[in-house]
Amino acid sequence: MWSVRTRRGRSNFALAWFQWSAWAGIIARLLSPGPNNPSGFILTTVLGIAGAFLATFIGQAIGHYGPNQGAGFITATIGALVVLFIWNRLVASHVISDPGSR
Repeated sequence: MWSVRTRRGRSNFALAWFQWSAWAGIIARLLSPGPNNPSGFILTTVLGIAGAFLATFIGQAIGHYGPNQGAGFITATIGALVVLFIWNRLVASHVISDPGSR
């Protein structure tokens, strides 16, 4: 699927993956109601990456994706929404502290 043979091709793939993760995190933060902590570009990108990993893990566990396949943009965004929901629930139940209230 993503056969990359050159050094430049690998860096382009990594850059594209980073950009898609950032967009997935941004869209998840826009769609999520309530406080959108953690904030900032780096944490939003990490949110998108975590969403992609979660969506890939669940998709492979239920047989939707094969062993060498990953989540697409839409499912990564849905995964980021799930991660953000879990984050907000943990903050609401005071399991973790809210970094935005300092």
